[in-house]
Amino acid sequence: MGKLQFEPVELVAGVRGFRRRKLAGLDRDFEAKLKGLVSCPTVAGAERAGERGCYTECRPCFSVPLLPTTADTNKSSFGAISANDLEKLQVLDHSNSGTVYKVNYKRTSTTYALKLVHSDSNNSTVCHQLFREMEILRHTDFPYVVRCHTIFKKSSGDIGILIEYMDSGILETLLKAQGTFSEPNLAHVARQVLKGLNYLYTNKIIHRNIKPANVLVNSNMEVKIANFGVSKILCMTSDPCNSYVGTCAYMSPGKI
Repeated sequence: MGKLQFEPVELVAGVRGFRRRKLAGLDRDFEAKLKGLVSCPTVAGAERAGERGCYTECRPCFSVPLLPTTADTNKSSFGAISANDLEKLQVLDHSNSGTVYKVNYKRTSTTYALKLVHSDSNNSTVCHQLFREMEILRHTDFPYVVRCHTIFKKSSGDIGILIEYMDSGILETLLKAQGTFSEPNLAHVARQVLKGLNYLYTNKIIHRNIKPANVLVNSNMEVKIANFGVSKILCMTSDPCNSYVGTCAYMSPGKI
């Protein structure tokens, strides 16, 4: 298919979202949490908890490897990987907690996106979101969810998450450039996002912050859900999930 193009139509532009950043205390156990994450309860245990009316959120059920390694479900030609195998091409995004780069994997001359979380990011909220994102990305494999290829730790202490590169950026940028989307294009995007959400729901994952800034697009008009920092993994599909997180402009009226 050709380059991604959306037909502009005359509609009133939607309300722009904004990010709510909540400061928290320092997380002194950052390194300990990275070396081994607590196992989640068994299904039977969760069912017993449910019988008592007590629902709990699953904690990470695997140890995040810090040595150069491949993702569990990785089908590409990765061996042991380090930062030296990646050539930085350009900065895609930057924040106080980290930077996202467009990189070239030297062994195969393949382009990826590298998310580097700085070692001095000791804010407990940032740490917690990092653990959630690593857990989800390493255990999801679906066409409409961004794919993680490997996770590694640099000698500086920075954590690297190597994901597939989406060459058209985020949906929010396209929306601002086009103004609005035609109904056929909007339906095409919505169909892919809904399929991705259905896959996550089937695997008991609630994204909780779906918005154009968290949806990636490539030139083949493929749409993928990304940014799982505030997502929730449920032990039971009947978990009420009562906490409020996300971006106000994209929340349902009942949450505001």
